[in-house]
Amino acid sequence: MTIPLKILLVDDDRILLDGLRTLLSAQKEIEVVAALTDGAQAIQLLPFHRIDVALLDIDMPVMDGITTAKKIKSLAPHITIVMLTAFEKETTLNDSLSAGAKGFLTKDMPPDQIVASVLKAHQGETVMGPRPTEILTASFRAMNDAKNSDPQFSEAVANLPKRYQPVFQELLQGSTNKAIAKSCHISEATARCYVSEILALTTCRSRSELLVRAMRTGVGFTTDQE
Repeated sequence: MTIPLKILLVDDDRILLDGLRTLLSAQKEIEVVAALTDGAQAIQLLPFHRIDVALLDIDMPVMDGITTAKKIKSLAPHITIVMLTAFEKETTLNDSLSAGAKGFLTKDMPPDQIVASVLKAHQGETVMGPRPTEILTASFRAMNDAKNSDPQFSEAVANLPKRYQPVFQELLQGSTNKAIAKSCHISEATARCYVSEILALTTCRSRSELLVRAMRTGVGFTTDQE
């Protein structure tokens, strides 16, 4: 016998909450453990029930969805978190993913797609609604366009020797040679030398030019440069 997926619903819209509970409870592979109206209630519930997936709204009283997601991940990291929201602020997408959410769905999605996405998220897939997907795609294209606007710099940074990479990251923070030496565990003289080499390899005449070109292209500020 298949053990049903145990889901926690959290949304301050009581009508939507009841509708979701009815929708999800109708699925034989799903059991709705609780349907709550704010994140604080969800956190209090965690020690007393097994939860597989938490389906969270973002804008809620007492404790919002982003804060709730972070606390759930801290207290019960095994729980899969999926955000289900009206998506009025694009910044909430990045905030949600940073908080550990495995999915970002919107309330205008067809019910069967919401159910399918929740099941996929629990299986390890990252699931996105149409609008979040559009935003991520646009962001990726913009990032690539920016890099392509200065391919020489982007290529030079990508090919920096490994020993220079932490120094490059410090330069993006505006660190002095003394601060670079301390952070990278090298002498100040070595830090000065490495900085000069980085500027030469990236064809930058100054630290300021390096920072401006890095900011313009996004190189060094994106995950592929971490």
